[in-house]
Amino acid sequence: MGLDWCLKDKPKPGHEAEFERLHRELDELEQQLELPKPNDEEIARLEARQKSLLNAYREVAITPHDSLGTPRIGMDREADEWLHQTWQTYQADISKLGEESEWRLPYDELLARWHGNYVSDLSDYELSTVVGMVAPDTSFRGKCIGSSESLSEDLSGEAYIDHAPEEMVDYAHRILEDVCRAIKERYIESHSHVVKRLFGLIKKRVLTDPDVMNRLAHLGPETLEQRFDQLQEREKALLDGVEDRYGLIGVAEELLAGEELPDYYQEDVAAGRIPQSNLDSYVAWRRDFDVLDNAIWDLSEEIEGAKWLQFWGQKGHGYYAWY
Repeated sequence: MGLDWCLKDKPKPGHEAEFERLHRELDELEQQLELPKPNDEEIARLEARQKSLLNAYREVAITPHDSLGTPRIGMDREADEWLHQTWQTYQADISKLGEESEWRLPYDELLARWHGNYVSDLSDYELSTVVGMVAPDTSFRGKCIGSSESLSEDLSGEAYIDHAPEEMVDYAHRILEDVCRAIKERYIESHSHVVKRLFGLIKKRVLTDPDVMNRLAHLGPETLEQRFDQLQEREKALLDGVEDRYGLIGVAEELLAGEELPDYYQEDVAAGRIPQSNLDSYVAWRRDFDVLDNAIWDLSEEIEGAKWLQFWGQKGHGYYAWY
């Protein structure tokens, strides 16, 4: 069974009652339109009523794209420029367009037809790559949570329930707690010997590489020592930092100022300027780093889902589960 989390609109401040009324009337009207109609006149009357209600609803509703500040065609210069440039690109090779393609229309007609449309390509929103199928620019593929074998059954089952904004934030917190539990079980407890060795190797790597020290000089000795303290508190660094998908990895990467061992480092080892043991230590650290990275990557979709819930819940948009 598929599952998408689709965002709901929210009311403009001061229009909450009208928003709820119009939303309710539109739902009722949609149900009427699904019933058999006695004649075309009745269908036309209901559709006209629906159009009127939709216009009124849009006046008091804030869409997810409104919350993001996404530019709109015919209303924002940036969106109009995007449309015109894209239209020109298609016009340059119009023979490849299907006969029914709207990009074949004259620009002014296309501009009028698309008036008010949001241009997702111009939005700063890149929170998740795990998009849904119903509204891929803002929805989330909730099936990643609903079918997760790493989360508890209660949490994965809850994915099929609609959530209000405040419920989404709470749900996100509980998912992250369970993700931390899973990571702890998969990595920390089963690789405790690796964790202990990891701290020493990172510190040794930083303090024995003059290039890394130069790149980190702006941090100052006190800040560096604080970073090492974070690494020493292995579980706390991971559990507090897992919300941004990295935890220890984020701290370690900043300390090391990059993931890959530079060529000159290997050259220095070959020339005897840096002991071979340092290179061996770094290679061992990279292996341990990759083990942890894989452990977190295995749960990346669950973490992405929690981030999506928290982001939109804090912006006041609930979601409905579509499946």
